[in-house]
Amino acid sequence: MALASVAPEIRVEDVLSAYVRNALPGQRYSTSTAVVAGKDVAIQEPPREDFQIFLAEMVVITKRTRNPTIADIIARNSPRLWDAVRMVNTTTKIGYKGAGARGASLLFNPLEPRDFGRAGGFPGTSPPDSWLQVPATVGAARLWPPTSGTIDMTISSLPVLSLVIFGFVDPVAVPKANIVQLVLAGDAWAEEVLDWEWREGFGENETPVYELKQPWVIQPGASYRVSVRNYITGEDRLTPIGFSVKRASDIIASLAT
Repeated sequence: MALASVAPEIRVEDVLSAYVRNALPGQRYSTSTAVVAGKDVAIQEPPREDFQIFLAEMVVITKRTRNPTIADIIARNSPRLWDAVRMVNTTTKIGYKGAGARGASLLFNPLEPRDFGRAGGFPGTSPPDSWLQVPATVGAARLWPPTSGTIDMTISSLPVLSLVIFGFVDPVAVPKANIVQLVLAGDAWAEEVLDWEWREGFGENETPVYELKQPWVIQPGASYRVSVRNYITGEDRLTPIGFSVKRASDIIASLAT
């Protein structure tokens, strides 16, 4: 009987270190531009010590992720998150400080429902309260923002927001959405089929995971929306695997009482 092979762990520190050394196959590193959807976008490189802070936090994130499949997805796509930091830094200009950030210095956090409110800002207008969706009909439906309009990567008209989405999980026994599509700056991307049926197991304890063929990088100042196709009705919790990049002042203000 043949035994299934176990793929080696993808170490985020190896991926990111290779990227900034221009040693990651198929990915060019530049201190003046980043490639987003095949186009060069201007960036401002933070100081080297800021990259070390970012790298240390990414190591913590991937080690804390109990699902090894998700940890590998994050590690493999981590250069896109560093690119998002560098893009936002063209406006903020004072670099990345992570959990110790204050003022206009930058940090990242895993995506949360408040990142998907309509119009600009954080949390924007009428953000969802949770990842819970209960489609009542079969067919195409808006996911983010939940109703109409688009989400703008701005706060007070400044391009100081960015986010990246590497894939999705759907922690329900039977996922309801089987197709997802991004429309970025009016450009509709090809639909991706969420092949949940290919997961290793089924049931309450087998969370389906899907890695996008190409990470979604929503650059500062851009507008976007996301739609899905629900092939059955009922409770669903389609959840992105990804991160937002924000100024510390916007995070601190959002919870200060």
